[in-house]
Amino acid sequence: MLPNLNSTILKLKMKQIRFQLRSMSNLIKPVGTIKVQDNIDVQSSVKPYESIPGPSRFRILTGYLPGGKFKSMSFGDFHRSLHQEYGLIYKVTGVLGDRDVVVLHDPGDFKKIYNCEGPTPKKILLECLGYYRKVVRKENYPNTVGVMNEQGKDWWNIRQKANSVLMRPQIVENYIPNADSVSIDFSNRLGKLRDSNLETPPDLYFLLITWSVESLFNIMIHKRLGLLGDNPNEEYVKLVRDGLEFTRLICDISLTFSFWKRTQMKRFISITDDIVGTIRKITDEAMQDTSNDVGNPLKTILEGDKNAASIIVEDSILAGFETTSAAVFSVLYCLAINPEKQEILRSEVLTALPEKTSQLTAENLSNLPYLEACIKEALRLLPVVGNNFRLASQDLVLQGYQVPKDTHLLLNNELSHKDSRYFKDPESYIPERWLQNTELRPSTYHPLVVLPFGFGARNCVGQRIAKIQIKSLLLRMLRNYRLEWQHPAPEMEFYTINSPSGDLRLRLCDI
Repeated sequence: MLPNLNSTILKLKMKQIRFQLRSMSNLIKPVGTIKVQDNIDVQSSVKPYESIPGPSRFRILTGYLPGGKFKSMSFGDFHRSLHQEYGLIYKVTGVLGDRDVVVLHDPGDFKKIYNCEGPTPKKILLECLGYYRKVVRKENYPNTVGVMNEQGKDWWNIRQKANSVLMRPQIVENYIPNADSVSIDFSNRLGKLRDSNLETPPDLYFLLITWSVESLFNIMIHKRLGLLGDNPNEEYVKLVRDGLEFTRLICDISLTFSFWKRTQMKRFISITDDIVGTIRKITDEAMQDTSNDVGNPLKTILEGDKNAASIIVEDSILAGFETTSAAVFSVLYCLAINPEKQEILRSEVLTALPEKTSQLTAENLSNLPYLEACIKEALRLLPVVGNNFRLASQDLVLQGYQVPKDTHLLLNNELSHKDSRYFKDPESYIPERWLQNTELRPSTYHPLVVLPFGFGARNCVGQRIAKIQIKSLLLRMLRNYRLEWQHPAPEMEFYTINSPSGDLRLRLCDI
């Protein structure tokens, strides 16, 4: 639960006492060594955890008051500012009951952390979602609270079930027709919605989210919601709008400092009730419909485990609807402002889909290296997810500092994406840098710099489906239109993910 004022004061006092005791013990304890993952002894020059630089608790509190330095900063700008001030490692001290978070920017440190994780890595959980599922509505989650909010063996049990329907290539291939049918409908609908200048409506991003939701339901449970039609069901439109608010509330409550968390949590519970109610209603109806049994892995693989099936659908919708649409926008925008790259890609598209009515298959979808490169380069320049969260699986030494086991860690990849140490001409859109056997492939590139779908056992469980969705829509758009952008660059906002904001109009010229 959210702490009341008295418990918060008590926690702060206890933390101060523990800090003083640790500081005193550091003065009197004998010189020793610390064991790290590769069994190298690190001498006593290693600095204690308490000396990791970073803003004080007082500075953070006052910084978020009206007129404070951090008040109007986004999540990304906040960490960009601290990175410039403190360097490759700093500590954001917890306030009002929150835990400290150590923030890292060096891929070498990422490697140390990932190398010692083992089969069940622990990550920082979304506390508000965990509280909702474990406390507020625990009767709806009797066996598990889902992939996003479990740890250890409980996480592995539900992750295995999710892997069986979301990560096995021979299963995921079956999703291609359902994903592509929605992409075809959406591409055609955008063409009909163009104005006299051949531009899409200004709410392009919202339209992309409706495509993503329609696609996810059709993939997961073979259910079309009708969101791409002229008169969509208002309940389903509300689901999309609520989902947008859901991601923003998670950010405000779990990832940024706010004085209003109690009020925000009440709103979060209310809106999550609506979202979960709608998703489960749709899922239950689809699971009872025997007409869509054929080719539906969720029904065949998870038959008899209704709870797991419901939660996997729920998590897939909640985690995937905005991430996938933001990723597609990043690629569409990068191609629109780089027409020469767009034409190179179109040549590859025409090979895969010689006719506009050509069928998309696992075979032609898997042989698109330039499309793969265009997607990865767009997600380098305009990342949807630029950070990974972990709990230290053991005592570590990072940047010369002691970092105890279970410390909250934020691995900030995003600022390295445009670092000239890793990429030549880092501000430019150059898909060729991701192709094999090319001079443009960076010799200094570190494989842990760009991780759009995370890393290791806790990577994005829905990444195979997301890639099918993204590729199918890009193929249909490029097969039908030449993309142009005639406006200033979009602003990006951080709400759990990086997403574009404001009026977004893409010009679509028929080809």
